Amino acid sequence: MNVAKVARVVPLRIGRYTVHDAIANGGTARLHVGRLSGDAGFARTVAVKRLHPQLIAEPELVKMLLDEARLAARIHHVNVVQTLDVVVQEDEVFIVMEYVRGETLSRVWKRLRERGQRIPLEIACAIAVNMLRGLHAAHEARDELGRPLSIVHRDVSPQNILVGGDGVARVIDFGVAKATVRLQTTRDGTLKGKLAYMAPEQLTGGASRSSDIFSAAVVLWECLTGVRLFYEDSETRVIERIMAQRVPPPTEIVPTLPRALDAVVLSALSRVKSARFPTAEDMGAAIERIVPIAPPAVVARWLTEVAGDMMMGRDAIVAEIERTANDAPLQEAERISAIVLKRATPHEEIPIVTASEPEIAPATERCPAWFHAAQQARREHTGPSDRRVRSRATAVYAALAGSAMLVGAVVFVGGLALSSRAASAAEAPPVRTPSVLVAPARLEVQGPPTATVAVLTDTSAPVAAAPPPPRRRPAPPAPQTDEAGF
Repeated sequence: MNVAKVARVVPLRIGRYTVHDAIANGGTARLHVGRLSGDAGFARTVAVKRLHPQLIAEPELVKMLLDEARLAARIHHVNVVQTLDVVVQEDEVFIVMEYVRGETLSRVWKRLRERGQRIPLEIACAIAVNMLRGLHAAHEARDELGRPLSIVHRDVSPQNILVGGDGVARVIDFGVAKATVRLQTTRDGTLKGKLAYMAPEQLTGGASRSSDIFSAAVVLWECLTGVRLFYEDSETRVIERIMAQRVPPPTEIVPTLPRALDAVVLSALSRVKSARFPTAEDMGAAIERIVPIAPPAVVARWLTEVAGDMMMGRDAIVAEIERTANDAPLQEAERISAIVLKRATPHEEIPIVTASEPEIAPATERCPAWFHAAQQARREHTGPSDRRVRSRATAVYAALAGSAMLVGAVVFVGGLALSSRAASAAEAPPVRTPSVLVAPARLEVQGPPTATVAVLTDTSAPVAAAPPPPRRRPAPPAPQTDEAGF
């Protein structure tokens, strides 16, 4: 697509999208800047592809646009521009794609030719490898059931290679792609794609993934040499050159190029399909084995130096659209955030406030909204029956704890009384009462002082005997000595 002149249009609302100014024009469609508006203030800048007004009534073109969306949506790869959505409104079809800031390889190549320059070798190979990886992802794409879609791009050309501002090249525009599930079928004898980049078998309607490899090799040959390969003034002469012209190796045009690249490029440009690389991925791997490709950061700096001024026009359009459309999403985001913060979901663990009034008051003053939300959540999650059960359980626990403490106190006091009674009984002299016959007895024990045991005999009623005194360890016997004192 060619970059369109800046033209202000009235924004068009289609579903969740707002279509703004056009930034590029193609043969059948125009590319617009769009804005996706989602919930909670979410917004995203997108690219919207739209048929020219005079072509909307063409059923074949509408089916072709739908095919492009359906096929591109099944390709998930960093080197392919992603298709996000399809919107049909008032018999018009819109394809929503990710917006990638960048420039097409054709416009960059044209700028360099005007300056008499070529693309640096490492950058040219990096762009080619990215292109081949994207094509391989398209060739290997499958449907929802895992069946191969057999996608063939059929229009691999510099116009459909987008060099992004992030330094990554991407394949775009699957509008004329061939697949096993297309709604629109090409009539016999009808050529699809740009003639100067077609493979010989594609001229007769026999396109395959090998045809895309041939076209990619033409793009690489032109990037390396800086000149056109099959370009002529008439279509007839272009076809003659594709079918019969000798293809010179790149080093024949630029002798400083690595000669190992000649074999890679000429193999991919062979008119015999079996002599080409079996997959686009194999061709990219062969290039990487010869030339260390430039990293994305280097490609991004080079693109800014070469085409920075060309991208400034679109950057200004996008910046103005994002700036003018930014207020509503922010207000919506603030409104949704306030609603979410006021609600307490059942999955959240909200602390139950059980503090006394003096402790609650400072918390209420510090964060009244949180305090009221917590109290409301507590009332919602604990019904009357739950509170009754909790109160009964608390009463039972309190009764058990009180009983345990009472028993412990009784045991403790009883132990103290028994200990004091035993001590007094051990120290007191024998008790003499008129009704009790006291018979003192002596028990001789080795060691210091002898204990007196009182045996009580009651003639009238039994009297509880005093507990025995605490046991004492006997003293060791005195050592025996002989007459000499040893």
